[in-house]
Amino acid sequence: MARFRATMSINRFEEILLCMRFDDEATREERRATDKLALIYQYFSLFVDNCKKNYIPNVNITVDEQLYPWRGQAKHVKTYIPSKPDKYGLKFWVAADALNSYCINIQLYRGKENDAPERRQGPRVVNDLCSHLYNNGRNITFDNLFTDYELAQSLLSKNTIIIGTVRKSKPFLPKEMLPDKKREELSTIFGYNDKVTVCSYVPNNNRAVILMSTMHQDGIVSHMNHKNLI
Repeated sequence: MARFRATMSINRFEEILLCMRFDDEATREERRATDKLALIYQYFSLFVDNCKKNYIPNVNITVDEQLYPWRGQAKHVKTYIPSKPDKYGLKFWVAADALNSYCINIQLYRGKENDAPERRQGPRVVNDLCSHLYNNGRNITFDNLFTDYELAQSLLSKNTIIIGTVRKSKPFLPKEMLPDKKREELSTIFGYNDKVTVCSYVPNNNRAVILMSTMHQDGIVSHMNHKNLI
């Protein structure tokens, strides 16, 4: 920080900042009509391209959403997620190296298109972020927002495997996998279909944690204290 202070005063920095422009004002409104990120698209794209070009990720990749706290005026990209600690902000879809959290690819959520909810958003995001990593034997891990049976089958054909939690509302799940008061606490059942394994674990009564994997093909259960894992 001392090095920056020695370069210029805070007043000089703020003067320069006021004069800096990263967007062509003459064509701004025209571009805004078709792109909600027109003001930053060029430089954001350069950042994303460099993330992909300058690093070869390890075998394990994670995909998730991240809410960056922000209460600015751009209502068309600002998101409200009540379950997050900072409820307002910019939502990003991020693919990262699981070993060191390096950002491999990132996409800013731009809100609904034509005021209509997006169908199969999770698989679309995974393909957008990770398509350049396919056919190299990697594993992608994500949560139940993204896990999808058709996506799992598609990625298998691209030499890519997945692990993810599964929402209980997914229509492909057999009823045996769902929460049931009759199921024994700490019990686990497995289902198999076309190289896809589904695991349903009961941590306590009337609750089930469901996982899908194309990495695992057996029904081995660890003898660790399961309750400490939930």
